[in-house]
Amino acid sequence: MNAWIAAGGSPERLALYQQLATVRTFAEGPSRCLAAIHPALPDVGAIGDWRGSDAVRLQAEAWLAERGATVARGPMEVCTWFPYRANLGPHDERTFSLEPTEPVHRWLHAGYAPAAHYSTAEVAHDALLTRAERAREQLAPLGWRVEPLRADEGAHLSRARYDELIVEVHRLSMLAFADAYAFAPIPLAALAALYEPLRERLDPTLVFLVYAPDGRVVGFLFCLVDAGPPQRLLLKSLALEREARGLGLSWWLIGAAHATAASRGMPHALHCLRHEDSVSMRLHAHQERVIRRYALLEKSLLS
Repeated sequence: MNAWIAAGGSPERLALYQQLATVRTFAEGPSRCLAAIHPALPDVGAIGDWRGSDAVRLQAEAWLAERGATVARGPMEVCTWFPYRANLGPHDERTFSLEPTEPVHRWLHAGYAPAAHYSTAEVAHDALLTRAERAREQLAPLGWRVEPLRADEGAHLSRARYDELIVEVHRLSMLAFADAYAFAPIPLAALAALYEPLRERLDPTLVFLVYAPDGRVVGFLFCLVDAGPPQRLLLKSLALEREARGLGLSWWLIGAAHATAASRGMPHALHCLRHEDSVSMRLHAHQERVIRRYALLEKSLLS
């Protein structure tokens, strides 16, 4: 562990990962690598934070195989809640906030192949806003609501209100993403630690909540502003409970974000890091421009 930290590994991140999974670090001089097996995915090994030589990656793969993992996935630190996805390009547009930048070529050379595909797309407002308004007109009379998060200290959230939000985000995420590719649950404390670096950047007007007719929160959409230039709205995470799916609420949620972007003079928004089967891709594939593609890669560990 000390050698991995000396090679640039983060002791804070490692301490968090060790609470969630069986984790081992590898280092040789400036080269380092991290391997992990999450208890919810005992046959799957995660390999991430690979910097430098092939030797540390080979050691990590051997360690995973010794512990019963039949496949290794990379780049992935423990599970898909933490850094994962390699960047496939194209690279003719600037990167945005929190975008994965891990090159894919070294993983392909090491025998890994894409197992899941993702993309980021630039989406214009007009047609999407029309569809969103239609969904609102149908659902609002039934008691459904989509509203931005209410601030309680001017334009900011108090610590208590923020903590309440994280509890809701955790609950909804565990329900909504349970059937997502490579999903592994994490406890509330781990999710809170993951989001904490973003707390100061959180704009309550860019967090949208879905309220069911009985007043329960059943979904959310989390957005950030990418500083630019040009300034862009980033749609990051959308979650809906099962009972709220298929009603048009995704249209309404995404439309609310686009309406906010339009009101701030942004000509479009970026729908970020979507899985190829995501709701976002199904909603408007005909009116978007994909600017980047990504992959989570996999390699068999069976000899």
